[in-house]
Amino acid sequence: MSGVVTMPVVWTAEKTVALPQPKRHLHSPSPVSPGFVAPEAARQLSFRPIALAGAIARTATTQEDAPLELLERRTGNALSDLVCLVADGSTFALSPNFNYLIDIERTHFAGQVGSGITHLYMESLGYNWRANARCLTSKREPHGDLLYGNGSVSRHGVVLAEAHGSFSERATAAQIQKECEEKYLRQVRPWVGEESPHGKVIHGYSVAFGCKPGTAGASVALSETRINKPRRKADLPLVAGAGTEAPQAPTSMALASHRSNFLLMGARPVAKWIDWLRGVAEAPPERGPLEFLILDYAGRKFLASTRPLLPAASLSWWFDDAHNHPLIWRHVFRRFGMGSDPARPWMGWFVIELTAGEQFLQILSTLIQGGPDSQPKHLELPTLVPEGFGFGGESATLDRRSREYDYAMFSDGLALLGTPKRDPIVGSVVWSPKEGLLQ
Repeated sequence: MSGVVTMPVVWTAEKTVALPQPKRHLHSPSPVSPGFVAPEAARQLSFRPIALAGAIARTATTQEDAPLELLERRTGNALSDLVCLVADGSTFALSPNFNYLIDIERTHFAGQVGSGITHLYMESLGYNWRANARCLTSKREPHGDLLYGNGSVSRHGVVLAEAHGSFSERATAAQIQKECEEKYLRQVRPWVGEESPHGKVIHGYSVAFGCKPGTAGASVALSETRINKPRRKADLPLVAGAGTEAPQAPTSMALASHRSNFLLMGARPVAKWIDWLRGVAEAPPERGPLEFLILDYAGRKFLASTRPLLPAASLSWWFDDAHNHPLIWRHVFRRFGMGSDPARPWMGWFVIELTAGEQFLQILSTLIQGGPDSQPKHLELPTLVPEGFGFGGESATLDRRSREYDYAMFSDGLALLGTPKRDPIVGSVVWSPKEGLLQ
């Protein structure tokens, strides 16, 4: 029948991509830091669209020298692009919509997906904190994309990762492998052993991801610094909980990560205070308390900023008049593009796990009280097991609850919620920059 347009099925299924053995490259000395043992990857990486979208947004906003206003504009359509441009099903493939993009749009989208896959891989290896690699000296270019800390590299330094994505007719397994190795040799290996503001670079990775349009299946290539010692099974990431010692996070890297996190949540004043602590901005003119809602979702509690919802509304108004009002929830779902219509892309709602969020905000107030010149080298912050993505088999970190709820959570606590239940608000908290959390 002429004139009928069939909407392609949007991506909703969990995808799994096979992970090859990394190509390991010689380096002297080996290891750079005595006692460092690099974690082993599993044979596959599984993820939902919301996890990949969250990873793309995180990598796009981990630029400590970029204006906050610019970063905010770069994160609005990651999820909607993915569900429209990637075909549904457990095997990675591009949807027919991809064919309508011009070349520069294809390159940009491939780069975004490559960065997101790299971030999911690095988090699944147990690396928790991140910073943009532009902090490396500019005397020798080029360099990798992101620095990571904690996990196996805790107390040793940091690792450098280079990300690459390709969606072209040349995206064969052999070509992806070639580009992965070339990028490691050119943009990672020269920096292994060098100092960074976040610690010494003691290990490096290159991750390349590619898919040929019109062909089902993606190619992943991995390159890594070789360690000339027998490997043992890597320790699992430390998990925050009763009786668990919080891992030591490099202060500079933790601030870089949470600058991105709270910016994604819409809590720009928190990001501005972080910039002041880093000595790159004046103290924010707005110094009053900041309000957060407490959400109950997927058996966890999360903090959500009220500002992206109704910036002028107070918490007392939320609970006295708006908490159960259907018009308000209609506004929330419009604001974040959430809904039950699979043909209508949504953006999701960035929040942070309650314990991780409250603990960081309390520490941030202590740092603000001390000022930029009296910061400790490390912070005690919780690390959580990621949900919504991870390695398969015995190393799986893909939590079962993420199959029942549409969300993904990263190891520093940032989460991207899809479609929440109708009334997830169960409480509130107020944060004062100088006084910490208020009752």
